[in-house]
Amino acid sequence: MARAVARRSLLAGLGTLAAPPAVAATPLRLLVLADIQAAPGALVAMRMAAEEFGGGRIGRTVDIVSADPGGDGVRAAGMVERWIAEDDVAAVVVLEDGPGALAAQAVCRARQRIVLFCGPSGLALSGPGCDGGSFMWTGDDRAIGRAIAAHLAVSGQRSCRVMAGGAEAQAAAVRTALAEQGIGEDMAGVAVLCGVGPLPPGPPGIAARLNQAALADAVGWLTVAPFAWSSVPSAGEAALAWVRRFLQRAGRLPEIGDIGAYEAVRHVLGVVAASGGGAAGLARQMRYTPVNSPFTRGAQIGRDGRVQRPMRLLRVLPPAERRAGWDVFAELRAVAPEAAGSVCPA
Repeated sequence: MARAVARRSLLAGLGTLAAPPAVAATPLRLLVLADIQAAPGALVAMRMAAEEFGGGRIGRTVDIVSADPGGDGVRAAGMVERWIAEDDVAAVVVLEDGPGALAAQAVCRARQRIVLFCGPSGLALSGPGCDGGSFMWTGDDRAIGRAIAAHLAVSGQRSCRVMAGGAEAQAAAVRTALAEQGIGEDMAGVAVLCGVGPLPPGPPGIAARLNQAALADAVGWLTVAPFAWSSVPSAGEAALAWVRRFLQRAGRLPEIGDIGAYEAVRHVLGVVAASGGGAAGLARQMRYTPVNSPFTRGAQIGRDGRVQRPMRLLRVLPPAERRAGWDVFAELRAVAPEAAGSVCPA
């Protein structure tokens, strides 16, 4: 019963995209493993991706369903197993970190389905645990930490202050990367905000966790994002246009996970549209197809499952230097991606 309710609650907001009568009746199903009520932005973003492939472009309808494991890994595994066995979902989109992410990966590996991590950033998901069918869309903890450490090393900064922002694993990765560069942690040094991602200027969204006073205090802090969507030179008009459409629908600016969910689902549907295939062979086709979207151009997916795009180092601007309502950051540099790992299947 809970599973049926979860499906109805999602489809009430999203809807199964209608296709012409000639389109095959069997839908392409994607499972979102999350409390969708707590991730409405990702729902909007995935709907935008699905709409781009409506009207029969993939020869079938797109059916996006949800299941909320409540942070329980055993429950997550059972949910994913049932949806694959009973509804033949082709891919699982994971928005939340924790035991559910690893559990979903294990089931998808056994059932030869793909899993898209659009929020989780633990190294276990894309490093030693990668399996050829797992994709990490928004960067991992090590990439975040090394992007910050590389910038401080180049700029001659020998100490900093790491602020976890509720993401202790990413803060630990930053500290490890700093130590590799010989940079210590000094409470009086430069403040480095890690693990929270770009901060929209007001709630709802990430800034709600910090409030406006905290955002004002964060001036000068550093953070890392895989996407550039503020009015910085590298964002581009296509990205800004997408942000405006999202803002109109969701009533707030997108967060990293929202854009990751949009781009990951868009990539899946693009590969299906190009190949006409289903779940079989989808992982291999995805890894050999460059990622293209308003936010990413021609990025390859490494054998470790990570999208090989630069990580963008951003600095929080003081209010007087912000040129627009969402222009909270100045982009300092783009740090090139690390070489793809070689421990995963070809």
